[in-house]
Amino acid sequence: YADLLYTLGGNGHLKLARSYYSKAVELSAGTNMRALWGVMMCSANVTDKVSLQDSRTRAQIELPELAARAVLKEYKTHAPNKVAVATVVLEAALPKTSGGS
Repeated sequence: YADLLYTLGGNGHLKLARSYYSKAVELSAGTNMRALWGVMMCSANVTDKVSLQDSRTRAQIELPELAARAVLKEYKTHAPNKVAVATVVLEAALPKTSGGS
């Protein structure tokens, strides 16, 4: 369902898709690569801005970063020859924050 919502696009569908992907990540203890990528791609494509004071918003910023770390860890373990490419894609997919990491 998350894939369908992502495909439909638009902020509303992307936010809902991100919540479904997030639940899949939670249920799989962070091992579902499709859901991890989905979280990052939805977060990268949601275009509306919300105050960073909101704890839900902070979680929405932190979740893609956590997903990116989990994806990179899996690539290092199972496909070390693809780590460089994955790193470039992950950097492009992560939402930009003012804090620089």
